[in-house]
Amino acid sequence: MFRTCVLRLVKPSAVRTSLPVGYSIVRNAPVQNIPVPLTQLILASAHRGLRPFSSGNRFLLQQEVLHPSEFATKSSRNIASAAPSEIPGQVSKVEDDASKSETPNTFDPKTWPPGVPYPRFRVVDRYGRAYGTGKRKTAIAQVWIREGSGNIMINRKDYTQYFRDFQQRQRVTVPLVLLDKVEAFDVNCFVHGGGTTGQAEAIRHGLSKALQNWDPESRAILRPAGLLIRDSRIVERKKPGQKKARKKFQWHKR
Repeated sequence: MFRTCVLRLVKPSAVRTSLPVGYSIVRNAPVQNIPVPLTQLILASAHRGLRPFSSGNRFLLQQEVLHPSEFATKSSRNIASAAPSEIPGQVSKVEDDASKSETPNTFDPKTWPPGVPYPRFRVVDRYGRAYGTGKRKTAIAQVWIREGSGNIMINRKDYTQYFRDFQQRQRVTVPLVLLDKVEAFDVNCFVHGGGTTGQAEAIRHGLSKALQNWDPESRAILRPAGLLIRDSRIVERKKPGQKKARKKFQWHKR
């Protein structure tokens, strides 16, 4: 039985194969052409990121369509890593005569399938930079990344000159080391407030968010490591009538 519902599609940039752009990957079934509304197609990456399919074309799928309940349970990582020759089923691309215009890369939260995360998009400005703001204690860092050779500038200084402590340099480069992209980006950031430790961790937080905006696929690696979470711990204020935040004055009975 064939049903029209949410499909698993593979994002071309996440799959390093010769799979044509916008072709779906689903499980094998008897060959039969089924028209699928464009509004119900969802583009799923090899990891966790989801994006709506933005094309003015329709697809006639020649295999069984997944049910929404099966959509959340099936793993796309194994399917996305398969070669095109190993993918069962066939897909034929049919031009949409009703609309030749490009469908906007947007989605409607009201019609979004329940249980499916909202899509995340690549955010890059006209200069080819991704931006992220990081905070830690009282330090605030503004971080921009772009393709480069691994230069890291902090307040117009090289990070090796800005941070004399080797441990603080390691804190800054943790997201790049985790993604194995130490020499893939040039990082430029401005940071103010706090001390050296707070500034180093604020830059790390902002750099992680910038890498997520550059490639939403990296979220699957950065988030489990806790690099995208704002550490809200700050120094507790001193209380009146006390020596410090928790410490009291010595009590005398008389």
